[in-house]
Formats: sequence, structure tokens, C-alpha cells
Amino acid sequence: MATDFKIPELGENIKTIQVVKVLVAVGDAIAVDQPVVELETDKATMEVPSSVAGKVSAIHVKPGDEIGVGHVVLTVEGAVQAPAAPTPVPVPAAAQGVEADAPPVPTVQAAPAAVPAASGVPTRGEFVIPELGENIKTIQVVKVFVKAGDTVAKDQAVLELETDKATVEVPSSVSGVVKEVRAKVGDELTVGSVVFVYEGQGIAPAAAKPAMPAHVAMPQGAVAGAPPAASALKAVSAPMALPPPSTGKRVPAAPSVRRFAREIGVDVNQVSGSGPYGRVSVEDVKQFAKALIQGRAAAPAAAGGMVSVAALPPLPDFGKFGDIKREKMSVIRRKTAEQMALSWSQIPHVTIFDTADITELDELRKRYAERAEAAGGKLTMAVMVIKVVAQALKVFPKFNASIDMATREIVFKSYCNVGVAVDTERGLMVPVIKDTERMNMLQIAAALAQIAEKARTGKVTVADMEGGTFTITNLGRTCGVYFTPIINYPEVAILGIGRAFDETDPRTGKLRKKMPLSLSFDHRIIDGADGVKFLGWIIEALAEPLVLSLEG
Repeated sequence: MATDFKIPELGENIKTIQVVKVLVAVGDAIAVDQPVVELETDKATMEVPSSVAGKVSAIHVKPGDEIGVGHVVLTVEGAVQAPAAPTPVPVPAAAQGVEADAPPVPTVQAAPAAVPAASGVPTRGEFVIPELGENIKTIQVVKVFVKAGDTVAKDQAVLELETDKATVEVPSSVSGVVKEVRAKVGDELTVGSVVFVYEGQGIAPAAAKPAMPAHVAMPQGAVAGAPPAASALKAVSAPMALPPPSTGKRVPAAPSVRRFAREIGVDVNQVSGSGPYGRVSVEDVKQFAKALIQGRAAAPAAAGGMVSVAALPPLPDFGKFGDIKREKMSVIRRKTAEQMALSWSQIPHVTIFDTADITELDELRKRYAERAEAAGGKLTMAVMVIKVVAQALKVFPKFNASIDMATREIVFKSYCNVGVAVDTERGLMVPVIKDTERMNMLQIAAALAQIAEKARTGKVTVADMEGGTFTITNLGRTCGVYFTPIINYPEVAILGIGRAFDETDPRTGKLRKKMPLSLSFDHRIIDGADGVKFLGWIIEALAEPLVLSLEG
């Protein structure tokens, strides 16, 4: 006997559904509760289990189809109907690591016969990588603290990760016995990747947000485990991004995404999707629209957030000239390379050079060095420059702004967060001192000492690296005078400090201490005259510290 399996009711007001993936083929033998199709609505992505068992004789849908409730998915020969099951409700998008651009959806409702959360019956689940911060896509495993057979408790650290912004320990949001560890040192994972499979007692179907330490950005959510009801829909963890669909075909996109694209005048079929099978998200549409406005081809979001660069010619075979060694870039090194390429390609740089007389300022530094050490910092010339720059940004707000070419607007910031480039064993990092304009030099000295130490020891957090409005970079004391610092996009200016040197004043014959300064700025919104005024103000303030009190 042939039986048709149809799309069941998926939730209130869900009418249109898009097929993401068909999980069976003609000729397959399927069982009751076996997932047969993956669907996307405007509220969630889900796998739909079959309510019949038998042999698949025909499949009536394909990826990209937009169908409705009651649409025939497949025909099964020799079908055996499963007992009536409750209507499944989609898992909220936020618990799946997928875009949630629609109102919240209720969690999965267990069948009356399902195991209660407190029943004590062992239940298997998966602990996945939670959201670690804004725009963090690629994560590298540094350490794994658990192994198969271990018992883990909630909030116990289970692995250490390195992102392009920080190194963090991730605590478990679940408790139970680890059955299988799927992550190993060196793996590059993404949000939603499975870390380990565990077995716990009466695991609740609703996933709770993992409790992160106070120094780590609060994650957005993690799937604590599959729902206990066998017929309930299972949350789909974030899959590996697959190539976008071939041109000329209708791209897969949720109805809400198509609606958004129509509203802003974008043909969604021209957008390269970053999701599985090239599925297009709202963010993909936004990026495509920005690229159109800026007059350049849209960069494929499927590249995992990497900067799109022109195709390079292949490298020669270096090995034929002698022995070579290849070493994989760290996450931070790759991110630095991407950020520098983005900054250099997007910002028309102009750099001006000058020298500041810091003779009097250096004497003040020496006079108050002990007071700074008592406050927990070191009164270096960099600290004093940070203070001067923070005051200059109040006088020249354009240097504390960002440019939005998509809307043709300049974004002025009322706060001043100065980033300081720090050289570490893992690469260049730029931790940020928040609200610098509110601090005195002693407070800046203490904050700089603390954040630099965290960067060098690998304890800097995601929050420590975010929110910068202006960057200062220092060549150090060994060598180097003037250079061309690259602006840290989306900031619009950066100040480089060279090695100080002594120079004889031709008028008095006395030695004066001079410090080379290199200011790079974004010529789209800052003119050369503005750059000269800004750097001139800084030079005057360094030469005459009283300026800070008079005009700061």
C-alpha cells in the first residue's frame, strides 16, 4: 500500500516553508521518527521526522522549493502509520545558531508520553560551541579539558578556544557523562560545532544559556541537547557552509529574507548566500546592498567573513630550490592579515610626519613615576601620549568618528576608547582602554599595564578588544623613527610613535628630547588641513603640558 507523507503543521501562522535538504532517496527504507527533510521557515530551521515506515518510492520536493503545510513530501510503499503524535513546534532560531529575524517562537513541546525532565532516565545530548561575541565566526581549539568517560558539571571549563579577538575558556552549560569528544586541539570550529556528546539524567529540552565567566562576553545560546520526545523536531546545529547555488537558479532564502530584499530593492537571486547550500540570510542581503552602493562587486559571505581580495597568481614551487617548511597561521595572525588587507583596500590613507619636543614632559614623567607605580602602573611616554590624544579627540571629533558609505553618513561617537597595539607571541593585538577621556594619567597608566599584561599572557577577552575609536601604535625603543601606520578599520585615524632621540637646539646649544610622530588618516572624511591641525595640537600639548589644563 502506498502512503503519502505530507508537511505537518509546524506552528502558528507558519504557512510557507522552504526545503533546505532532502535527507532520503528513492529506494531507501525509512523508519518512524527518521528525519526525512530539512526545512526553513521564517522562524526556525528544523529536521522533520517521518510519521510512516516503509520504502521510499517517490520524492516530490527538492532543495529550494517553497511549499506549504499539507504538501506531499514523499510516497512510501508498504507504509506503516505511526501512532498519533503531537503537533511539533519549531525550535527557536536563537537556540540553533541561525538568524532570528522574526518574533520569538515557543520551544518544543514534549509528547504526553515523553520522559519528564526530572525522571532520572539517561538522555543523550550534544554540547556545542556557543556564541562568543559579535562577528566571531572562526574558532581554534587550544586545549580540551575533558575526555570520554569524564563526568562534567554545569559551569565546569571544558575547553579553551582562541578566536580572532581573544583566548577564552568555555564552561559547560550541561552536566552528565561524556560519551564522545569530537573536538581536538588545533581544530577550527564554528559557532554550533559539536564539542562532545554526553549522557545526563533527565535533561530538560529547553537549552539554557551557558554561564560564562565575568571576564568573557555573554554568549547568545547553546543547544543543551536534543528534545526527549522521539517525534519532536530536532534543532539543527550550524552546518559547514557549502558552495552557493549555481547562477541562474532560484537561490534558497527564507520568506522573511525575500521580503526584506524586495523592500530595499535587491534581487535576492543575485546574492551569494553564506548558509548551507548557499542559503541567503538578511546579513547577506545587507552586505550585497552595501557593495552595490559602494560600486563594487559583492564579496561572498560564504568566505566566512574573510576579506575578498583579487585573485593572486599561484606561488612558484619553492621546494625545487631547497628545503622549505610550511607553518599554519594562527587565528590571530590570519585575522590580522585580513584586517590589514581590509583597511588598506577600503581606506585612502594619508600620512603626515612631524616631531614633538618632549623635554619638559619627560621631566614630569620622571618626577611622578613613583606615584604612578603606587597606583599600579608605569608612567611611560605612551601613557602621556594616550592622555593627550584623548583630549585632542574631544577638540577634533571627526578623528573619533567612522564613515558609513552605505548610507553616506559620518558616525560621531561621544565616547573615546583608545586602542593600543601590543606585540605578543601570538601576533599583534589591539586591546582597548574604554572611556579614556574620563581618566587621568595615573588611571591610564594602571589600565594600560593591566590590559597589556592580559594581552601578552593570552588572557585578554573579547570585550577587551572591542569598541575602539582611535588607535596608537609604538615602534618601541630599539629602532625606527617615522613609518606609515595602517588605520584600524572602521576607525579613521591612527597615531604612530617612533623612537625618541636627543637633538641639539641650534639656538641654545642644549640637548632637547624629540619624539617622531606619524599620523595616518582617512582622506574620505579628513582633509590634509584637518590632519595638520590635529597633529599640531598634539605636538603643542606634548611640548607644553599646561595646554591640557587650558584647553582639555
